[in-house]
Formats: sequence, C-alpha cells, structure tokens
Amino acid sequence: MASIASQLQAIKSALGAAPEAARRPITRPSVLFDAKEAADIDLRAILPIALSGLEHLASVDERFARYSNTLFRETSLEVNREQLTPKENDKLNKSISTYLRLLAGYLHLPSALKTLEYLIRRYLVHVYNLDELLLSALPYHDTHAFVRIVQLVNLGNSKWAFLDGVKSSGAPPPRSVLVQQCIRDKAVLETLCNYVTPTREFSHSRTVVCFCTAVIVECLGAVPKLDTDIVQRVLGFVFDSLNPEITGDQDYKAGALMIVGLLATRASLAPKLVQNLIFFVARTAQHDAFESVDLPWLRVTVMAIISLVQSQSVHDFPKKALMILKDIRDFSGVLSVLSSEYNIERFVRLYVESLVDYSTSDDSCHTHLIETIETLPMENSVERVVSKVLGSCSKVSRTTENPDIKGIWAKKILSTIERKYPLELHDAIRKFLEKSEINSTGGDSLSEVFGLVFDESKKIPTEIADSNIWFSLDHPKAMVRQSALSKIATSGIFNNSALNPQKLINMQDAILRSMYDDDLSVVQAALSIEGLAAAAACPDSLLKAYDDVLNKCIKIINKGGSKASKASDVAVSCLEKMVIEYQSHHVEHAKDIAAVVFRLLIIHPKTLRVNLKALELAKKIQWEFYTSSSLVCDEVTVQKMKENMSADSIASINMKNIKAFAETFLANPNKHVDWLANSGNGTRFSRTLFLLVVLETLVVPSEALDKQVSLCKACLPALKDEWHHIRHEDNGVCDEISIDKLEKCSLELVKHIFNSDTEALNARILSCIFWGLLKVQSSYIKKNFMIGSDENAMLDDLFLFFVTSPGKNVFQKHLEYLIINCTGAPFQFISKYFLDEDSSDRVQVESLHMFASICSKCASSESSSLDESIWMQLLLGFPSVILPLAHENRDIRSSAIKCVEGFSLVWQRLSTSVPRNGNTIKLPQCMSSPTFGVFLESLVNQKTMISSDANFFPAYISSMLSPRQDMIIPENLHERFDQPTKDALLHFILHSALKLIPYGKFMVLSILKGVGGILFKAEDVKSLFFDLLDCRDQYQNRRDSRQSLSTHEIQILCLLLEVLFSLPDRANIDFNMSEPLVRALKVDALSPGDPVVVMPCLTVLRTLQPVFFDNLETDTKEKVFGCLISLFRTENIEIRNATRDALLRINVDASTAVKFIELIVALGDARGRSKRTKRKDDLSRDAFSSFEELFGESPLASILVSLLDILFLKKDVNQRMCLLQPLFQILSKLLSNQWISEIVCQYTNQHDTSSETPDKSNSMKEAQHLILLVLKDIADTLHSHSHHQDAMFRSSDVDLLINYIRSVKDVATRNHGFSLIASLGKACPQLLSDSIVDLFLVIGDAIKQDDSHSQRVLEDLLSVLVPCWLSRNTSIEKLLQIFIKALADIPEHRRLTLMVYLLSMLLKEIRVHGKQGHLMLHLAMKLVLSKLQDTELIFELESDEAANFIQGSLGALMEEVVLCTVYTKDKKREFSGDIIKELRESANMILKTITGWMSASTYFRGITQLLDHSDNLVKRKTLGILSETARGNSLVQNKQRKARKLKHSSVITVIKVDKSSGPYFSNLCLKILELIDRVVDLDTSVKIAAISSLETLVKEYPSDYPVYSKCLSTIINHIGSADAAASSGLIHTVGSLINVLGSKALSELPLVVKNIMLIAHQVSCYPSGSYAHGSTRRATRLSNQDTAILLSSLSTIEVIVERLGEFVNPYLKEILDLVVLHPECCAHMDAKLDAKAADVRKLLIEKVPVRLILPPLLDLYSVATNCGETSLSLAFQMLASLVSTMDRLAVGTYHVKIYEHCLAALDIRRQHPDSLKNINMVEQSIIHAIITLTLKLTEGTFRPLFLRTLEWADSEVDQSSSKKSLDRAIVFYKLINKLAEQHRSLFTPYFKYLLEGSVQYLLEDDPLVLLKPIVSQFVVEPPESIESLVDAPSVEEVDEALVLCLGQMAVTARSDVLWKPLNQEVLMQTRSDKVRPKLLGLKVVRYMVQHLKEEYVGLLPETIPFLGELLEDVELPVKTLSQEILKEMETLSGENLRQYL
Repeated sequence: MASIASQLQAIKSALGAAPEAARRPITRPSVLFDAKEAADIDLRAILPIALSGLEHLASVDERFARYSNTLFRETSLEVNREQLTPKENDKLNKSISTYLRLLAGYLHLPSALKTLEYLIRRYLVHVYNLDELLLSALPYHDTHAFVRIVQLVNLGNSKWAFLDGVKSSGAPPPRSVLVQQCIRDKAVLETLCNYVTPTREFSHSRTVVCFCTAVIVECLGAVPKLDTDIVQRVLGFVFDSLNPEITGDQDYKAGALMIVGLLATRASLAPKLVQNLIFFVARTAQHDAFESVDLPWLRVTVMAIISLVQSQSVHDFPKKALMILKDIRDFSGVLSVLSSEYNIERFVRLYVESLVDYSTSDDSCHTHLIETIETLPMENSVERVVSKVLGSCSKVSRTTENPDIKGIWAKKILSTIERKYPLELHDAIRKFLEKSEINSTGGDSLSEVFGLVFDESKKIPTEIADSNIWFSLDHPKAMVRQSALSKIATSGIFNNSALNPQKLINMQDAILRSMYDDDLSVVQAALSIEGLAAAAACPDSLLKAYDDVLNKCIKIINKGGSKASKASDVAVSCLEKMVIEYQSHHVEHAKDIAAVVFRLLIIHPKTLRVNLKALELAKKIQWEFYTSSSLVCDEVTVQKMKENMSADSIASINMKNIKAFAETFLANPNKHVDWLANSGNGTRFSRTLFLLVVLETLVVPSEALDKQVSLCKACLPALKDEWHHIRHEDNGVCDEISIDKLEKCSLELVKHIFNSDTEALNARILSCIFWGLLKVQSSYIKKNFMIGSDENAMLDDLFLFFVTSPGKNVFQKHLEYLIINCTGAPFQFISKYFLDEDSSDRVQVESLHMFASICSKCASSESSSLDESIWMQLLLGFPSVILPLAHENRDIRSSAIKCVEGFSLVWQRLSTSVPRNGNTIKLPQCMSSPTFGVFLESLVNQKTMISSDANFFPAYISSMLSPRQDMIIPENLHERFDQPTKDALLHFILHSALKLIPYGKFMVLSILKGVGGILFKAEDVKSLFFDLLDCRDQYQNRRDSRQSLSTHEIQILCLLLEVLFSLPDRANIDFNMSEPLVRALKVDALSPGDPVVVMPCLTVLRTLQPVFFDNLETDTKEKVFGCLISLFRTENIEIRNATRDALLRINVDASTAVKFIELIVALGDARGRSKRTKRKDDLSRDAFSSFEELFGESPLASILVSLLDILFLKKDVNQRMCLLQPLFQILSKLLSNQWISEIVCQYTNQHDTSSETPDKSNSMKEAQHLILLVLKDIADTLHSHSHHQDAMFRSSDVDLLINYIRSVKDVATRNHGFSLIASLGKACPQLLSDSIVDLFLVIGDAIKQDDSHSQRVLEDLLSVLVPCWLSRNTSIEKLLQIFIKALADIPEHRRLTLMVYLLSMLLKEIRVHGKQGHLMLHLAMKLVLSKLQDTELIFELESDEAANFIQGSLGALMEEVVLCTVYTKDKKREFSGDIIKELRESANMILKTITGWMSASTYFRGITQLLDHSDNLVKRKTLGILSETARGNSLVQNKQRKARKLKHSSVITVIKVDKSSGPYFSNLCLKILELIDRVVDLDTSVKIAAISSLETLVKEYPSDYPVYSKCLSTIINHIGSADAAASSGLIHTVGSLINVLGSKALSELPLVVKNIMLIAHQVSCYPSGSYAHGSTRRATRLSNQDTAILLSSLSTIEVIVERLGEFVNPYLKEILDLVVLHPECCAHMDAKLDAKAADVRKLLIEKVPVRLILPPLLDLYSVATNCGETSLSLAFQMLASLVSTMDRLAVGTYHVKIYEHCLAALDIRRQHPDSLKNINMVEQSIIHAIITLTLKLTEGTFRPLFLRTLEWADSEVDQSSSKKSLDRAIVFYKLINKLAEQHRSLFTPYFKYLLEGSVQYLLEDDPLVLLKPIVSQFVVEPPESIESLVDAPSVEEVDEALVLCLGQMAVTARSDVLWKPLNQEVLMQTRSDKVRPKLLGLKVVRYMVQHLKEEYVGLLPETIPFLGELLEDVELPVKTLSQEILKEMETLSGENLRQYL
C-alpha cells in the first residue's frame, strides 16, 4: 500500500495536482518550452527533438549512442513508470542515473536540454530522480537552465530545501551559496563528494570535476576549523582520485592534490592518515613519471607530499612511500629544482634521515642517499645526518664483531658530505663529540668508531691517523685538542717524507683549524709544531691563520684580564714563527708579512711587549720600506720603555718611528703609496698609522716642496677613499685645526692615538692632511707663479672632492682657502664648473654656493686688505651667471640667485669704497652707473619666480632690455630703463658672454634670444655671426675639417639665423639681410648630410615666412627662389621636406617663374648660336653668368625638372595663367632632340657623355610629364571659371600637342598628353573642332596601348571628342567608319571594350532618332551587354521600387540568350567561325552579368523553366550554365571577401539558397532528378549532364535539405546503369549526397554499399566472394571506363567511412576485400586507383574503432596469402598503422592477439606458399607491424612476448628431426636486428637470451672450411637475366660482400693460421684469365693491407711475386689497382719494394 500511495503522490506532483483528471492539464513541466506552451505539445512530438539532441550528443561523446536503444527508443513512448514493478523501476532508475551522470558534462549544450525534456516528460525524472537531476545541473548553477530545473522539482524538506529561494526568485545562485550550504549541512558536502568520486566504470567530465573540486576546496578553506567529521567526508574522493587503477584523469588528480594541500595546512591529521596520503600521492607521482607525464605535474604531486610532511607531525618518512619515490627517475633533480624555488628544508631533512635509516639494509637506498646528498642543498641537515650515521656505527661497533661493512657504508656517506659541505661536516662532528658522554670505555668505543669510519690503513701512526684527527682535534675538551697537537709536534710528522701527501694536506688543514681555536693553549700548541711553514700546501691560508691569531691576541690583551699574559706569549710566538720561519720558506710573501706587522708598529701601553717584538722583527723582514726606515728599536730603548711607560715616552717613540717612515715614504711616494694604503686597511691602528705617516710628510720643512707635490698627487686617491670610509659626524672636531699649526697638531694627534674613538681621530688627521695638501699647493703656486690654476689638475681634484664628499661642511674653510689662496683668479676657477655642460648638477650647485659665499665674505669684510681687483673680477663675471639662472634644475637656479645677491652686495661695497678711498679702479660704464645696482636688485626681487620657473628669467631679461611684452612678466617692465642704459647693459652682457666657451655663448644667446634684432646692434654678435658664416662657406669650398664648426658653433649660427629671419621688419638691422639669407641657403651636392652645411639651411627654410619674403627686393626674391629650386630635389630628405614646406608658405609670382623658364630656354638655345651676332652672344653670356650665380654647377636639366615640380606642387602661384605660353614654349623645345642634348650636356663637357644618357632620358621624360601635368592643372582650373578661357589658349597649342603626341613613343607621356587635350576640350571645346579629324587619327595611332589606365584616359578623351564630333558633323556612320578602320590595330581583347564604350554614348542618340546601324546580331549582343553594365541600370537594380520588374526581365533575358546561343550553334553553317565565336563570348558575358544581378529565386526558377524545354540541346546548355554558376559561387565569395577587406564594393551577387529561394531550389533538384530517373526519350549526354549538375549542386550548396534525401533514395537504383560514364557519375553523386546528409543517409547505407560493391566486382578483373559467382569477366587489364567506375566507387567508400565510420562494421569485410585483395587497388595497375585505395585504407584505420576493425583485418590473412605478396603486405601494413593509433587500453587488450598473429605469419618463409613470390617483402611488413607494437609495450608486457618468440625460433618444427628450423632462424634474426635498431639501449638486457644461440650458429662451421667455397665465387659467372629476379642482389653488391666477408675473416682471426691460407687462396685467383677474379683478389689484398697494417708485413714475400705479374697485366683497372696496393705496402714496410719485383 505504501508503494501505491507513493506512486499516486508522484502522479499528483507530476500533473500539478489538477482537480479534474479528465481535463487536459493547463501546464506541463518543461525546460525547453513555456509551461503553458508545453501543455499543447504531445510527447510524440518531443521524441524526435530528443533524438536529434541525442544524435548531436553522440557526435560529441560516443557513449550517448547506446541510449538510443534504451531510454529513447520508440517503445519508450508507452512506458509508464507508475505501472512498472519495483525491479523494473530500479533498472530504469539505474539507466537514468548513469545517463544523467553522463549528461552532467554537457548540460550547457542545447541538445542536452532536448534529451532532458524527454526524460522529464516521459520518465518524470524531476520526481523520481530528484537528487541525480539536481546534481547533474549543479555545475551550471549560474545559468537560467538550472533555475528552470529547480523550478520543476518539489524540494520539500530535503537537503535541497535551501534552493527554495532560487525557485521563487528565479535568480541563479552564486557558488558562494552552495559553499555556505555545504558548511552548514555536511550531508550536502558528502553528497557532492560521493557524486563526483570516480569509479572503475565511470569518470565525470572536466566541468563536473572542476566544479565539485572548487566547492569542496572553498568549503574546506572557509570552515574555521577542520574536524574529523568533515575530513572523513572528503577522503573517499581524495583516495579514489589518486588511485591510478580507478582513474588516470588529470582533473581528478589536480582536484585531489588541491584538497590534500588544504588538509595538510588546515587540519591536524592522524599519523596513520598522513602516511596513507603520502603513500597515495607518492604512487601518483610514480605513475606520472612512468607514463612520461609533463614535468610540471610531477612537481605538483611532489609538492603535495612536501606540504604534508612539513605541515603535519611526521617523524619518520613512510618506507613504502620512500621506496616508491626513490625509484622515480631523477627524483633528486626534481627536489633540487623545488628547493631553489620553495623552502622545503624540513622535508629534505626528514627524507634524508629516513634514507639513512633504510640504507643500512638496502643498497638502493644507500645509492639514492649518496645521489641526494650530491644534488640537494642540505647545509642545515648535515648535523642530523652525521649524528645518525655516527650513532649507527657506534651501535654496530658495540654489538657486532665485524663492523667493517658498516664502516664502508658510513665512509661513503661522510665522504660525500665532506666533498660538498666540509665546514658543516667538521661542525657536525664536533657537536657530535660534545653531545657524547665520553668515559674510558665509551671513549675507546667512539675512537674505534672513528677509526672504522675514517682510517683507510691500520699501518698509519696513531697520532696522525684520520680518526685521531677527527676524534682529538675536534674534541670538545681543549686539553684533548692541546695534547693531540703536542703529540703531532713531538712526532716530527712534517719531516717524514714517506707519508702520504694527502695525509699531510689533511693534517695541515686540521692544524690550521686549530689555529682558529678559541683556547689559546691549543693555538700555542699548534704554533709549536715545527716544519709546518715548510710543508704548507697553501701558504696563503697559513699566513691568514697567523693574522687571525695576532688579531685575536691583540683583542684579548686590550681587553685585559687573566688571559692577557698568555695572549702576549702567543702573539710573540706567532710573530717569530711568521717573520723567521715562514719568511725563510716563503720569501715571496715578505710584502704580506710586512702588511701584517705594520699595524703592530705603533706602541700601545697594553700591547707593549708585542709592539716591541714587532719593531724588533720589522728590520728582519725583507721589505724595502722597513729596511730603509730608521726605526727606534734597540735594546736600550726597549729597556727604557720597560722602566718608564709614560704616555710622553710612548708618544715620543711613536713620533720618531712615524718620522722615519715619513722620510722613507717622501723619498719615493709612488713606490710605496699602494702598499701603505693597502696595509692601512687592516685595522684601525694600521689606518691611523698610515694617515699619520702621510701627515708627517706634509709638515716637513718647505725644502722638500717638489717631493711633497709628487706625494700629494700619489696619495690623493687613497686619501679620498679613506674619507669615504669614515662615518662623518659634523661635530666640529676639525674646527680648531689651523693650517699654520700643522706640526703641533701632528704631535698632539700622536699623543691621542689610543683614544677609543678612532673614527673621529682619523677624521681629524685627514682634515689636517688636506690642510697640508692645500698648504703645499699654495706654496707651489706662489713659487711657480707662471702656472695658472687652470693648469693645475690637483686643484680641480681637490675642489671636486671638497664639494662632493660626505661631510662637505668640514671642508668649507678648505674650499675658501683653496679659492682665495691657491688660485690667482677665483671667479675664473669657479665659473668653469657651472659653465661646463658636462658638470653634474651637484657640482654646479656647490660651485655657485661657494661663489656666493666668497662674494658675501668679500662684501662683508671690514678689512681693506683684500685686493679690490678681486672684487672687480667678481663683478665682471656677472654675465656668466646668466647661464645657471635659466638652468632646468631648480637648485642650480636658486644657487645662481644667491650669486646675484652676492654680486649686489659686492657692487654696493665697491660703489661705496671707491669714492671713499679714492681708488682708481675702472669699471665698465654700465657697472659704474647706479642703474646697474638697480638692475641687480630687480633680479634679486624676482628670485622666487626665477627659482620656480626656468622660463621666467629669459622672458624677464628680454622684456627688460627690449620692448617685448610677455604675459608672465610685469607690465611696463621695459620702461624701467632708458634705451641707452638698456643698450649698455646688453652690450656689456654680450661682450662678456662672447668671451666664454662656445657652450656659454650659445646659452647666453639663447637666453637673450627674446630681444630679437637688438642682438645684432652689438658689434660682437654681428662679427660672430659673419665669422661663422664665413667659416661655413670656407668649409663648403675647401672641405677642410680643420675649418669645421663645432656643435655649439653650429647651434649659435642657427640661433642667430632664426632670430634674424623671424623679424617682422628690418628696423634694428643695419646690414643687408639678403646676403646671409642666400649664403645660408647654399648647399653643395657634396655635403648632403654634413650638419655644418645642413643645419643653417634647415633653420632658414623653417623660419622663412611669407611677410619676410614679400618684403624682399625682386632681385633677392629671384635669388631665394633659385636657391629653393636647387634645394627642392637635393639628396637630404630633411632639406627637401623643409623646402617643400617653405614653398607652400611663401607667395610666388608667376613672373618669377617665367623669368627662370626664359632663362632655361635661353641657355638651351645658346649652344646653337655660334654664328649669331655679338649682341646675342652677350645675351647668352649674361644668361650663363646668371645661371651659374644662382645654381653653380648644377645641371640645367635637373633645375628644369625641379622648377616644373615646384610649379606642379604650388597651385596658388599668383597670375598662374601667365605660365601657359612659356610652358608651351618649353614643350615645343622638348620636341627638339638637339635642344634636349644641349641643356643636358651644358655643364658636363668635362665628363663622359655616355654616362649621362640614362639621366638625360629620365630627366627629360620627367620634365615632359610635369609640363603636361601643370598645363592640365591650369586647364582644369580654367574650366571651373567660365570667364576668358578662349584668350588663354591658341589653336596652335592644340596643333603643338597633336604633333607632340605623335612624336613621343612613351605610353605614360602620351596618356598625359591625351589627358591635357581632354581638359582643353572641356575648357575650350571650340579649340578642338578644327583639329577633330587629326585627333581621331592620333587616337587611332595610339589605340594599341594595352593597359587599364590608358583605357580610362582614352575613354575620357572620347567622352569629350564625340560630343564635339556630333556638334560639328551629324554622321554617326562616318564616326563608326573611323573607329572600324582603327579596330584592325587594336588588340583583340580590347576591341569590345572600346566599342562598347563608344556605343554606350551613341545608344541614347539611336533611341531618340531611331537610327539603325548595320551591326546585325552581334552588335545587338554588344549593346545589350553595354546596357547591362550601365551605371543607371545598376542604380535601378539597387532600388527597391524597380527590383521585382527588373528581376523578371532578367529571367526572360537569360532564357532568350540561351535560346539564341543554341540557335546559333544549330545554324553554325550559316555563320563564319569568327562570328560564332564572338557571339558565344558575348552571350557568356551577358549570362555572367545577368547571373550576377539575379536573385537566387529568380535564377532557380529560370533554370527550371529552361529544363522544361523540349530541345535536348537547350537542356544540356542549361545544365552546363547551372554547373558553371554553382562552381563560380565560391570564387565570387572569395573575391567579395577580399573586396570587403580592401573596403571595395562589389556589384556581383552570389546565388545562395536561403529561406525564400529554398522551394525553388528544391523544385530545381526534383526537375534534375526527373531527368536522371527518366528511362526513355532522353539523350544520354543530357542524363550525364544532369548527374554532373546534381553533384555540383550538392557540393556547392551543402546542407541536409530534405530534397537531397529523396535524390539519394532515387539514384541508388540507377548506380548499375549500362552506361559506364553515367554509372561513374551516379556513384560520385551518391558520395557527395552522403557527405552532406551524414547520419540521415543511414537508412540507405545497406543498399548503397551493396550496389557499389556489385558494380565494383562487375568491372573488376578478379571478382571475389559471393560476387564471383556468375561473373564471366576475366580481362587482365582495365579499360578507362572501368577505372573511372572503380575510382568513383573508392571515392564514395571513402566518404562513407569518413562520415559514417561508426556504422560500417557490417560492411568492413567487403570493403577490406576491395581495397586490400583486389589487384586493381594494390597491384599498381593505375596510380589514381592505388592512391585512392591507400586513402581508404588509412581512413579505415583512423575512423573505425579498434574493436571493430581488428577482427576482420586479422581474418584477412588466409585470403590475402592466396592473393599474393602485395595484398598480404598491405594487410600487415594496415595492421601496423592500426597499432600505431591504439591507445594504452587497446594495446593492453589486444597486444597478445596481434603478436601471436604476426608470429604465426612469420612462419611463412618455412611454409612458402606458391602464391607468394617475394617472401622478403611480406616479412618486412610483418616485422614492421611487430616493431610498431613493441614500441607501444611496456617492459612487463614485452618480455613474455620476446621469450615466446625465442621459444618459437628454437622449437623443432619437424618432430622426426632434432635440428632447428633454419627458415625460422633467418626471420628471427631479421626481427632481432630490427628490434635492436629501434629500441637501441632498451634492448640491451635481452642480448643475454640471444648469446648462446648466436654462438652456436657461428661455431657450426670452421672458417678454413668456408674459405675455399667463398673464394671459389670469384670465378663464378653471374646469371645473364639477373634483373628478372626480384630478390637477387646486383653483381656489384655480391662483389662487395665477398670482399668484406674475406677481409673481416682475416681481421677477426688475428692469427697467421688463417692469414696465410687466405692470402694464398686469394692470390691464386688473380692468375685467372678473367678480369673479375683479378680485381676481387686485389681488393681483398688491399683490404687486408689497410686493416692488418704492420701484421701484413709477414705476408709480403709471398704477395710481391703476384703483384709483379699483375703490374704487367694488359687490363688497365688491374694494373692501376696493383700500383695503388704496392704504394700502400711500401708505405707500410718503409722500403722500396719494386726492387723485389
């Protein structure tokens, strides 16, 4: 009852609880339709929709196909779930569940929703399969389809109740909603995990896996704390996804690894679970590595393991997982890469420690451990590893009697660690010893362990054994370490020469480490060892150890305490060892020893003993600096020092020693400075000592001034470095230092040498040193007063150092002293730093600050001791400060303003002191005036603006000194000073500034650029300007680089030119501006890229303005215009562009251009006037001089071309019409070849005239073009203006043009002439009336031009001439006669075009007047064609109003044209061949044009009507037109695509089948089908044409139209037509139909295959199977018709396999029979058949599943054997191809079956059927198949098969004989050879199985027994007909094999036991009468000579007689080869063998 109740409830839910069951429901559940709309749709209407969706899904995933026979079968319409039994419902639920799981990956496709619609309507899945439905839809939760599904279901109180909001709102839920629900309800999470978990039978699609993984990961990441419950719910998914046996999908693996990483970092997992996870992930990594998956996957997998290990409490790495990981190839390398990118230190440590534990019992782990240590960075893990290794050895030594094996194990590990981490190993051993509890027993045990691990020999003395070194010297107790060193010292080990050198090195390393010991007793014991310095392998390391000991002892002594005394003893001992013993053996290190001792030479009270010892030993050091110094170090001094240790006495001794060093240093500073500086870098004392020595050298008396100067230069770099290393604190420590008390300061500094603040002391010493440097420089300058400050580089270095060094405030006084006392001219010295463009911003700022400071101090100084000339120098330097005032850097501008303030103060001081003191200082007038102070004060007042804006100062000063106004400048600023004051200020600034370097000049002029032409009032500027112009001219004329201008000079010249030619007037210019203008524009041809020449010219061109040009004199304008003509075509592109722009800007009068034209004409005529009057000669001379003045040596032709190019460019020339007659004059001159030659060669008499020919031709041709273009442009301009055109032209101009066109042969020139005539005709039509006949004659002469441009030009000309003709003469016939006469010379393809164009113009006239010509039918055709191409018709066609009418007319016209062409063809006897041809071409063109404009429906309707015509010729013509149009569609579409890309429009439309034209297309297809299906009253040619047309339509309009299915079902029955051509065409058409119909052709597939196979076997030479019965054909060759049928059959089969490959299983046997067994397809009877059959075979392999094609392919073997070797080889080739496409699953399933099949086939050599002639070919194909299969196999699957093959080869075929089969052995070794060749090193392990059998075969015969039979082949004659034998080698191959065989027998034997008989037998063959035995014998002998070499010498005595005979042989090859062998023997033996011949 409960079941019935539930079913009733389901029914109620499904029907929406309708109250009246009898009524039709108002709504139905649906995902495709609206609920109300779905109620009106019957279930039977939904099934086809679902089937179409299922078909599409099956094409995407073949797994859907099986449901077409279950859930979606036709009978399912009757299924009622409510009436099914529980068992049936369970079965149905299972099927639905699997389908929904599969559908979940494709629910985004519309086809999936179609199938789901049927499931909902039929099976009520939204009721009975709620969970599966929602789960399948959840991945698409953000789509409306999901919302529709949710709205269908009744969620109730289920776990899906949270989706009620989606159901009500209709909004798709985001993923965060699902994640939050999983967190709230763990059941939802568990449901998702269970749903997505893979099984062996099913894995979800990527979409589902990725969605579920994302939800799970986000849920785990959002949960605050991961407890056991939630972890357990996801583990099933993780473990199954990581199990390679369940799924190998990468998406599952990626998701599982993400979850593992999250669990590892966010949850505390149980140890057992962690181990299981590590194991599963490790197994996944192993699988990835084995399957050769990409390396990134392996890295991700390993990172998951690392995350687990490092995030969880893992103490021991699981053994199983470790064993898996270590077997992964290059696992250590993978870890190494990961360690470089991530911190995996903990994992590495645990992994290595576990390897140590497992390696004790596993050699592979031991090997992997060594590899891991060598590969991975594990510095921090060495201690743990060493402790484990040593601890393990310690345990073994206590429990095992023979621990040697353990010792070897540990030794290898520790040796590897020592090679890579030696320091870490020592530290680890030391720590191990510290942790070990050493007692008498334990210590001995540990000592034994160390001896076991580290000692290689038991004979080594105990005190020097490695174990003793490890154990004692690294012992934690200092006493043990000291004792060990003492034993070593007493052993005299370094005097033992027999000791292993490596042991000595190890010992030295141990002792060196002991010197770094913290315990001084240990160090002292190490120093007591004798001979260490002599035996030191690395003296540098020993010296470094001595240095460290001394440093350590000094620190201890300074610290004081109980260890101080011990430290003193050790230090003294170390000094003695280093100076006495070490120096005696390594004297080359005396310099380094001296550097170590240097810091100890300053006596310190605490280190007195050490210092005195150092002083005592210093003289013993073989270093010149010490030996040359008079150090205070005698016994008396030492004794006094011990008695009196006062500070003064110590300072006195130190001072004496410092002075001694200073004397030595001063004597040769360059020699000692580097060593002293390096020695000073040791400690703070050594640095201080170095600085004190330098200071002392600077305070000595001035008699050593020259040496001091040299010392300053040598020491300055080191001193600067010292200053940079000091931490600077501006605490005034150097303020009290005075330059006059340096000697006293030096003594005081020595007294304070032991202050704790060494940095401050060194800073004070350095400050004193720099004072000393300045003092020396000042004295040197005063002594050598001729040396200026500019010549002293030392001052520059010091200044730059002072202003740029850290703590520069310390050197403020130094800087002031340097500038005032060391430089004669302070301003000149400082100004060069802010006037140099290369100076850094910081230097400029500091130099300006310093200058400002000096000015301020000078102004504020109360004393009058300062030389007032310095004040004057400062004031005169004001113009230089202008540069930084306009600098881009704000800090520089601010500093410059401070300088101006200083100038103001100095000026005020000077202006007040001069009247008071009565000084006679003469200042410039402007500076003496009070206005100068006002000027400076105004600048100071604007300091804020000047500092903030770099452009303010130039604008300010320009406005102040000129009338210029600027928006950013205060108004009326220019009125502040009167004009004389302005001029005086400006002249003062310019006069001073122009004395600066070129950069300074340029910058000042740039700043003052705003004053304009006032600049040129200054004579200095004017002089500079003309000097620069003169230099430029001289440079151009002389080409002397010494006269070249610098970059800044070029910039100055350009700046002045820009200022000069930017002026609106010449008010301020007192010189002629035209001269510099013309000079600047002069650019010779030799300097097109030289900036000296180019830049000024460019400046003028860019500055030249219309106003300036208009104000020029006429003569100057002409000169400038001449320069522009010359520059217009120069080589420099910048000048060309600038000239073009200048010409477009300025206004040019036509009169100017006319003068140049007249000049050129006059020059051209001058050459021909040798006998004219004197006056004319004078005129010519004037013309020549004018031209040369303007253009120099430029060719007249180039000037003419440039002028014409300018006239063509500049269309706004004033009075341009005035150019007409001069241009026509030049055009008339260009008709004269003599005139052309004269102007070209005018200035080239000195050159070779032959070289000018190309230039002449090109230049004149260009000139002609330009003249015609300019004239046409003027004519076009006149045409647009309707006034006075007639007065501008003359009739003679037209005649001139006609004559000109007649004279030229160039097509382009002639076209320009025609274009000009056309323009003249438009402007002045009456001018052409009188010359119309001549013009038509010219057109007739020029009409042969054959290009599109010429055609357009002629058409344009005709459009002008024809109206002129008609206005003058109304005779159309005469016009046509003129053209008909000209047609004879027109190219054939051009006639129609020209005539059509002419007729199009006459068409309107003919219509109006009713005139009819004699053009007959072909003229009518042409008129129609021309009308179709008329633009008016095109516009009408594009308009909607007339479209329908015109379309109908086009259809009728097409019909008439077709009937006309058929009629003409039928009446061809009445017409000439030319007329028919022309008519046919015209008709085709008309049809093509009509088709292009017709709509698809009109076209199809017209063709259908034509096919109803009774005449078969009309039908055939119509079908041909249809085919041609359809094939042309693709071409038209391609052209239109290209046109769209080029943005062109196309007037041709494409015939497309759309919704409107579809019915007409179907009617057309049915009409064609009717022609094919008609049996009687139809011409065969029409039928063939119909078949071809239908095939063409199918190909060109591919779609699944229903009419195609009807066509297919009809034409199948006609495949077997009696006419071969029709049959072949029908088969092709069937293929095309199947190609477009696809699965819709399945119903007809059986009949198609049956009929195709039937006709194929009917025409076959050898029909087979059931088709062979009743066949009487036995022809051995195919006819062309039969070949066509077979070719079409194969093509159709190819289409069937391609489109329906899954459904050809029932026909595979027949298809394979045709393409493999039939000789037509495999016996090379026809190349096309072979190629097509090969394509079918390849397609079968690719498209048909392996499980379907493999059985029939294997069954083909027995039949193929009877058909011959070709068919059998093809069968195995197909098998090899099939194997190559098989996936891993298929290989695992079928490899045994395939291998056994191939192995059985290999027995074919033994069986040798009669049908097989070429066994080798078959064997090769079989072996190829086997090799292809083996390449797919793994080691585990290949080995059994190989052993099976070995067993097969060794088996006894004949039971009566125990002998193996030789045939099997042959083919077996063939197979082995191929296996070894393909598998290479992978096949090496299998050689052990082959060795025994191979040796047996090789030992069966004695080589001596084989010798005579082999040699006997020399004389055997080869067969005459060897070419007929398929498998036989050539004679040359046999000869080569014989030579190699005998030669290798000799080489392999290696004994004269075989050599002599072999040599004798071979030599005997050379006495044969035939040539071949002689040559073979000689080749064998040469082979033996070349390979046996010296071993052949013993065989020479018996060989030489034979060679003597052969050298006399009559055959040249024999004689030549004998001579070569003799030469090789002589080379081998070393003597002349000819004496023995």
